[in-house]
Amino acid sequence: MRVEDKALIDGVSLSVAGGELVGVVGPNGAGKTTLLKALSGDLPLDGGEAFIDERPIAEFTSRELARRRAVMPQSSYLPFLFTAREVVKMGRAPWEGERGEREHGAKLTDYAMSLTDTRDYAVRAYPTLSGGEQSRVTLARVLAQETPILLIDEPTAHLDLRHQHLVLQLAKELASEGAAVVAVLHDLNLASMYADTALVLHRGKTVTCGPVDRALDPDLLAPVFGMEFVLQPHPDLDRPLLVPLPASVSRERA
Repeated sequence: MRVEDKALIDGVSLSVAGGELVGVVGPNGAGKTTLLKALSGDLPLDGGEAFIDERPIAEFTSRELARRRAVMPQSSYLPFLFTAREVVKMGRAPWEGERGEREHGAKLTDYAMSLTDTRDYAVRAYPTLSGGEQSRVTLARVLAQETPILLIDEPTAHLDLRHQHLVLQLAKELASEGAAVVAVLHDLNLASMYADTALVLHRGKTVTCGPVDRALDPDLLAPVFGMEFVLQPHPDLDRPLLVPLPASVSRERA
């Protein structure tokens, strides 16, 4: 994937199975969002190919794709005064016309809003919501779409601490139920706590990809993020915690 002479992603290979949550991490400009758009079929590739169930994405109709994968972008611009519930119900569009869809879609819309803690402002206009509230409504739309593949880009952006964990716990539960989930994350410790696999990108290339306890290695991450980390065990979970060192401490250690 290139823009003019610059490769946005180059030689990146990723396979995601049902039941797996992959956390994609890396600094700004690493190619995380571009990769997600390539996986979703929203950006054409100038090399390589993306597949769903061994079928090239380019062969799917838009309706077929919408029934196979749901995408949560970094932000959703909706200038019209749709209510939050109407936005969530948009996730049911790929299933319109199916027998029993009206009743099933209504129930699933309400259920998705309940899961994302958004029912209290169901009748509020989407543009009047805060950034965090909009993010959760958008996630509810993705959940209402009821697909086996979820591609979510910075789902914790704008969220308070409780809702960050709520969102990623939902993603984890969906994966445990058989969904294939790819989440772009900026917080390395959230990736460590919730992801099964971590893909570390830097300048459009793969640095490493594997189980989080191996991929989120301080020695690998230091040159990627331009800072040092200390690895500590989580007090309650069998997961590593990454503590960034201030630049002054890094210089003293050097």
